[in-house]
Amino acid sequence: MRQVLVAAALAAASACHHEAAAPVGPAPVANNVAPAAPHRAVSDLQLLPVDADMVVGIDFAQLQHSALWQTYVAPRLGTIPGLDKFLAVCGFDPLSSLESVVLGVGHLDDPEPVGRVVLHGYDHKRAMSCFDKEVGDAEKDGSKITIDGEVVRITDSSGKHVAFTFVDATTAVLVFGPDAARLDKVQHIAGGEDGGLDGSAAFRELYGTIDTHRSLWMLVNGNAPAVAKGIAPLGVHLKALFGSVQISSGLDADVRVRMASPEEATTLTTMMKGQVGNPQVQQFFTKFEVSSDNADVKMLVAMSDQNIAQFAAVLGLVGNLGGGSGQP
Repeated sequence: MRQVLVAAALAAASACHHEAAAPVGPAPVANNVAPAAPHRAVSDLQLLPVDADMVVGIDFAQLQHSALWQTYVAPRLGTIPGLDKFLAVCGFDPLSSLESVVLGVGHLDDPEPVGRVVLHGYDHKRAMSCFDKEVGDAEKDGSKITIDGEVVRITDSSGKHVAFTFVDATTAVLVFGPDAARLDKVQHIAGGEDGGLDGSAAFRELYGTIDTHRSLWMLVNGNAPAVAKGIAPLGVHLKALFGSVQISSGLDADVRVRMASPEEATTLTTMMKGQVGNPQVQQFFTKFEVSSDNADVKMLVAMSDQNIAQFAAVLGLVGNLGGGSGQP
């Protein structure tokens, strides 16, 4: 999970200091007039691709107050290259300013995955002003950046595309993949005109069972080629993985795996019970319960701060919740 959190924060940061990619189109154009804050009229789900194989929501405002974040994640985020320069040029911290992220990704097994990230918490005027100031410097690595009014498009030296625009005063959407190369497509996405995940009845049925107010929530399509390939050796047919995690004092997770049939759910439940019942596994948890519910395998997991520190020590992570150095 730590890797997921770090990756999401890095994606948010890179979206702002644009060391990752740059646009297709005419030569860079500086936008010297501070744009008016757009008026938001769409939901997060409307901004995400309807064919997303994985959707993840992260509440950074919650996470950044947790001991787990302060000990294991924050020290590493502070070492991101270019962060000091970003603070000096743009006048705000892209990590601490970030309130929440919702990520939708598809084509996970392709060389260039496609998807969108909805970011909450960045100030529209400050962020756009920062892009204007840093276009020339950001292109030194071979990237190309185009600013067309409210839309920043980036194409990196390898040809990968990213686009960034705001949909209200503190909400931005980042688009990556081929769609990011086209100004009209980015504007279409930002307007919620393609319906997004709101248009998927299958997604909304599972989404309605998840507590999206917790620190982290996720929904993974088991039929996605990359997921199906990974689960194939187990001899089961995964339809979806979904649930949520609360991280405050310790960790509390409620996760379900939806199988192709109740019989497969029962088989997997029996298999997992044999593994998690091992005392060497149980020592890391205050709770690890596995049960079946029709075609779902339910997992209720809880870890105390002490459990997390113990588990981190086994994995070789630095520091502990009782007072580690916090150095990478």
